[in-house]
Amino acid sequence: MLDESPKLIVISKEEDIDALTQSKGFTHPSPVVRANTDNVLSQVWSVDLQQNIAILAFRGMHTGEGRGFFIEEIRLNKDIIRVYTQFIEPTQWYERIPGFTRPEAQIAYDMYSLISVPKQAIGGRVIAFELVLDNRVIYEDEMSVP
Repeated sequence: MLDESPKLIVISKEEDIDALTQSKGFTHPSPVVRANTDNVLSQVWSVDLQQNIAILAFRGMHTGEGRGFFIEEIRLNKDIIRVYTQFIEPTQWYERIPGFTRPEAQIAYDMYSLISVPKQAIGGRVIAFELVLDNRVIYEDEMSVP
């Protein structure tokens, strides 16, 4: 999960959550990152995976403040689910205050959104998942949805 690039993680069964927890992000030394990870997991466990799939959309790791991430729209077109997103970046009016820091003191943020999609609409076939920013695909993957 701790990646600098935006991505989607699709979870269709409980075993997918187990695989997710074994990734390197879930043993990260930063308590801030581990707390964020626990929050992600608790939200994923709240999705009824018998009836739905969960899609985690990640902005990717970055440091600093003044950034945001939100989902504009989700579209199903034949065998493709497109997740349209917008990133919010610091503006020229965002005040920066000089200070002292070291790499260990920097906090990394990994913003995410959780999307639940009914299996009834997409089950029993291979689905492509695309993360779209400014009308271009920035991440894609596919999986067979039970």
